[in-house]
Amino acid sequence: MAQDRERANAAQLASAEKLGNQAASLEARLRVVSNERKSALEQVSFLEANVESSANKSSDDLRHATYDAKKTLADSYLDVLISLRRSGRRRRLQLIAKLVLER
Repeated sequence: MAQDRERANAAQLASAEKLGNQAASLEARLRVVSNERKSALEQVSFLEANVESSANKSSDDLRHATYDAKKTLADSYLDVLISLRRSGRRRRLQLIAKLVLER
């Protein structure tokens, strides 16, 4: 009987140690998973910041490109208006010269 109790106690002790080792192993694994989660969250935050920065840069680039295109277009219109003005002056001068010569 005493031997049976000793065997039962030894078996319980071995089971307790096994469970203790499993619990310690699970706790260690939980710490690893927790650290991996924190690392993943930091990476997500970093990537979100990069995306936002890229979006802002793209927006600024688009704004500058739009401004440059509008400026080029305005300069072209101005060139056309100046050309028309010169052409109109030339026609008026030709008309005046023709009228003077006809008198």
